[in-house]
Amino acid sequence: MSAPASPDPELRSHRPERRSGCTVVVCRGCCCGNTSKHPHTDHDEHIQRLAEAVAGQPGSHLRISSCLGMCSWSNVVVVRPRGKDAARRARWLGQVLHEPDISALCDWISDGGPDRAEIPVALERLQIPMREETPLPGR
Repeated sequence: MSAPASPDPELRSHRPERRSGCTVVVCRGCCCGNTSKHPHTDHDEHIQRLAEAVAGQPGSHLRISSCLGMCSWSNVVVVRPRGKDAARRARWLGQVLHEPDISALCDWISDGGPDRAEIPVALERLQIPMREETPLPGR
């Protein structure tokens, strides 16, 4: 009996690649992006820089949201990878107010975000615990 033929290398090279990119959601509700609350933050420049970082990543999108409900953490940015369990793997960042924070965030997005690169040390302190990880009262 002869050995089965190996798969055609041409066919193997046409497998779809894993979808890359991420969705960046920037809160611009009641508190986030508010010049009265954060007068020394250039909110428009932050949006421009995030838009540029996202534009450089195929499959990535920038969304502006009304209130995300995390007002005590304003300014809030959510970086969500694509694919299965994306919401669970999302990174919620709060108090994204200063130039070094935006630079680190843009660099991370340019590196591929949560699916392609570890969260930079500079952003670790800005992480908001995901809602299902937040302990419930009385537990």
